[in-house]
Amino acid sequence: MLSGRRRLTAWLLARCGATLRAAATDKSGLGPVTLAARHGWWDLMEQLLGLVADTATVLNTRSKEGETALGWVLKYGAAGLLAGEELLRLVSLLLERGSSPVLPLFREQIPPPCLAAATGQPQVLAALRSRHASLDPDVCRDSCGRSVLHYAAAKGHEEMGVLLQSELGAEECLTLTDEGGNTPIHLAAQRGHDDVARALLQRCADPSAAIMTPNGAGVTVYHLFLRAGPKKDSQEGVLWSLEKISAEQARMPIKVRLGWGGVG
Repeated sequence: MLSGRRRLTAWLLARCGATLRAAATDKSGLGPVTLAARHGWWDLMEQLLGLVADTATVLNTRSKEGETALGWVLKYGAAGLLAGEELLRLVSLLLERGSSPVLPLFREQIPPPCLAAATGQPQVLAALRSRHASLDPDVCRDSCGRSVLHYAAAKGHEEMGVLLQSELGAEECLTLTDEGGNTPIHLAAQRGHDDVARALLQRCADPSAAIMTPNGAGVTVYHLFLRAGPKKDSQEGVLWSLEKISAEQARMPIKVRLGWGGVG
């Protein structure tokens, strides 16, 4: 009896013929190759690619939701569902077959390098950069204004965060803000990755300024450490911060601006 994947392959071949084209999409603009990637059917995705005449067109045709095969491979990697050599192999395969390393992905218009940073694998990011993908925050940000460093910090990838901080410049951690006014350090502290926040802060010329810089809601990294509660990492973050800031700064109340509703 045919497996579900083989039945789907047989159906696609019967429906589309021997060669798949970019026009073979549904009403949402989703093609068979991208659909296979959405479901994590990597073997089927590769089989279908072998039947495509113009792979670059198929791989760079986005659905109405901004989906592509490369986008889904990177998204699975960012979620930790695909990693290591297999993730790198699939990314390299799609790039070789014509996937754009710069085409914005999904509704958030995420540049591929941002999702690569969220995987925590420097080799995956290097594969995109070898195809001339830029990390420059002027061109590499999503629709919320988040850069590669924001993505690495938010996912808690210390090695990737430090690597990107060295690449972009230590002070970028102070000046790179998203539309909510959050620096990468804010996002790391906000999401409980206090070790990542401290690693980035240690490389800033003025850690106290970075710790006490408010985001758009008026909340500082110090206050985010405090708000995280009794977790060991958070307590260490608070104690480390107290060594860097003045007593007056430590007593500073949170000045949350009305209308922001928190740290975002």
